[in-house]
Amino acid sequence: MKLTDKDAFSNGTEYMMFLDRNCEKCVKMSHYNEKTEQYTQYRCAIQREIDCQMALDQPISERTLKVCNDFIMCGTLCPNLQTKRKHYGTAKRDKKQLTLNF
Repeated sequence: MKLTDKDAFSNGTEYMMFLDRNCEKCVKMSHYNEKTEQYTQYRCAIQREIDCQMALDQPISERTLKVCNDFIMCGTLCPNLQTKRKHYGTAKRDKKQLTLNF
């Protein structure tokens, strides 16, 4: 994975538009938890790299830069965007099986 020092966005408005149309609709977005007074862990590498570059001026990967440029130039949404949580079905119980009560 190659890193680059190029800026993902030319200004803060492009950054806010990217967050509004991609990250804020994604279930993987890191957000502030008022109970613990901390941010949740990052579950998306793209959001982590963009936030680190905007706050700390760190280099980002070329893959993240491509996602940002595709959004700015063409309006393409993030390929990692997940709007629904995965649903895992409940296990089927055998009605003939006895249950133990203590």
